[in-house]
Amino acid sequence: MEAESGRVEELETVAREAAAAAKAAEGVAEALRKVAKVSREGRNIAIHAGEELDRYRKLGPALARFDGKAVMARVEPVVAAMEAEASAAAEREIVRLLGTLEGRLKALDQPLSGHYPELTCGVLTIAIEKGARDVAVSIYYGPRIARMATIQGSDVEQVAAGVTDAYKELETALLPDDEFLPALRDAWRLARMRRGESPDGGNAPILSVLAELCFARQTPQFLRNPVRSAFAPYGQTALSYQLFTLRSRRVGDQELTLGIATREEVKSRSSLWVPRNRNGEGVHYASLGFRRNP
Repeated sequence: MEAESGRVEELETVAREAAAAAKAAEGVAEALRKVAKVSREGRNIAIHAGEELDRYRKLGPALARFDGKAVMARVEPVVAAMEAEASAAAEREIVRLLGTLEGRLKALDQPLSGHYPELTCGVLTIAIEKGARDVAVSIYYGPRIARMATIQGSDVEQVAAGVTDAYKELETALLPDDEFLPALRDAWRLARMRRGESPDGGNAPILSVLAELCFARQTPQFLRNPVRSAFAPYGQTALSYQLFTLRSRRVGDQELTLGIATREEVKSRSSLWVPRNRNGEGVHYASLGFRRNP
């Protein structure tokens, strides 16, 4: 504690010296600007800028005494030592958080896997970052596909609640298979028709199908007056999780098919990531369709 107190006092002393030097520098700058202005106007600086000359001579020595290079050499080891200790303390706090969080989520049947700074909790990624002010825990769907929550600090209960809430949000958006699949097939047909293609043959871009599906889910209120307040969002995360949880892929004599995305399609963000299992693994798909399979 004595060492820490000494470091703090040293920083406070340097801060006062730097503030005084900055004040002197501003005074010198202001005085010299006035002297230069008077001289440029062709007036006598001894008569018309006498006060500024006096101010310059008074503040100049105070500014000259401040050796910025020497001050940095004096203060940098202090700051570096304090920063190293703070970073080590933050790491210890993160280790404590992970140990407690693992047990807490396991009790909720949501076990953690992976290693700091990114861990997997089913279809979620938990990223732990040391911020400028505190530890921050971000909860993402999939491998940083979409951020679902950010918790400032290392409160285990808040993080556990964030994970639980994220899963509730995913589950709330789900529809029964026998309701979702016909709606998805209609959206696929519309997406193909908008492209001038046959509504019953071949795949359509999966994000185009998503757009049609989202529009079909809007309320009559939105359709009468399409304003933001009446809009019912349905995005990539909802569709991805719905596709992951499907128990059936058949509608009548047709079966859902998904086309795997190329590297270029993934890079251009024209694909949709869908979990393959609850271990954080998944596949990017670029197209979607239905084919007859009696």
